[in-house]
Amino acid sequence: MVAQRLNTDIFGENIIAAERWTSESLGESCLSLTHRSGLKIVVSQKKKSTVSCVLAVKYGAIDTDIGIGNTPRMTPCGVAHFLEHQLFTRADGGDWQEDFSAMGAEVNAYTAYDRTAYTFSCTEGYEEALYLLLSMVLHPTFTKKSVQKERGIIAEEIKMNFDSPWERVYSELLRMMYSTHPVREDICGSLPSIRGITPELLYECHKRFYTPDNAVLSVCGDVDIDRIISICNKAIPQAASAKGQPPRREFVSDGKMECRVSQVSLPSQKPVFCIGIRDNRVDVRGRELLKRDAVMSVLGEMLFSRTAPLYNKLLEGGLISPDFSHSTALGNGFCFFSVIGEGDEPRRVYDEFEKYILDVYQNGLSEKDFLRNRRIMYADFVTAFDTTEDIANTMMNYVIDGMSPFDFIDTVKEMTFADVENTFFDVMKTDNFALSVAMPRAWKNQGGMK
Repeated sequence: MVAQRLNTDIFGENIIAAERWTSESLGESCLSLTHRSGLKIVVSQKKKSTVSCVLAVKYGAIDTDIGIGNTPRMTPCGVAHFLEHQLFTRADGGDWQEDFSAMGAEVNAYTAYDRTAYTFSCTEGYEEALYLLLSMVLHPTFTKKSVQKERGIIAEEIKMNFDSPWERVYSELLRMMYSTHPVREDICGSLPSIRGITPELLYECHKRFYTPDNAVLSVCGDVDIDRIISICNKAIPQAASAKGQPPRREFVSDGKMECRVSQVSLPSQKPVFCIGIRDNRVDVRGRELLKRDAVMSVLGEMLFSRTAPLYNKLLEGGLISPDFSHSTALGNGFCFFSVIGEGDEPRRVYDEFEKYILDVYQNGLSEKDFLRNRRIMYADFVTAFDTTEDIANTMMNYVIDGMSPFDFIDTVKEMTFADVENTFFDVMKTDNFALSVAMPRAWKNQGGMK
């Protein structure tokens, strides 16, 4: 990746830093600007019919401590998600989604562990939609009536997740693996926690985190740079004095897991299981975290994808259905693999999983598999630059972490087989494994969990 500094004079007095980022490998480039308010603006100009925008803030589900300095101040779980929902409520009680729809724009939002993002895509009139997005997110209105209404909506969402075997085994797995880290709590919060959310608390958290200097605006499409800057100037008229505080993400290590097997009973048709592998190396940051992410993703594909021996053995043995997947998650203070699926005998699946890992210990990983999966990861990243929506989201996710969107491709190219081997031997240990199961109530502990 090549970074070229640009003269800020060509962008106007409100732009205090400017760079052009270029990836020769991808044949792609984007513009990185810093607004006087502190807002990071990244733009990829593409001759596409659709314009996509993402406005994201560094405030997510794990940010439950809103204290400043050395004084902690804990908030209920689920505030970030609740706040995301509430920002769509207009001062008159209406829904901002209706305004976006009237413009022909499709709007959405999501809350993750460490960020909240608001997105829209449209084929025309992006200027009006962008101004509305900035205004909606940065200038909210919260009332007791709107909060009470939203509390009921989110309560129903929590209940649905609680009764979903797929959602439940994943959330129970996190509680097993992390005894103190806030990643163990559901992003939506719980029924008791959302009862403690008030308009005053939402205003406080918004003032603390929803400031331009704690946000990233990512835009992709056939857009005019000057128009985007002008819209930001208009939507953030007093941004120079609106400085926030970064999240307090200082998490103490949990140590080893206290519980390695958990079972809940749900009104489901078939048992669902989730196997977790916890990585205790959680002190990596920046490019090292990016490398860890890439290495874990390749290792996960090598071990648990549908082309791996484990999947084929379990499927051919009738122990799982085709609904079998894996993922990795890592952030400040947490890092783990998860493997999720359904089958009549989850304990047998877990036993086969342990035997499989032991076999890999004895016989080693395949360098050929590594090279193939690294190529696949490279190709997947390249295809993420096919649509404006994917490009806008990719740029946001890297810039909000203080990196260029092209850093990942360089990291993948530099990754070695030894990196993957070392991670396997470092992480794939019995003490790091956990099993979460949701059994149908009618089965009464049958299906291999005795």
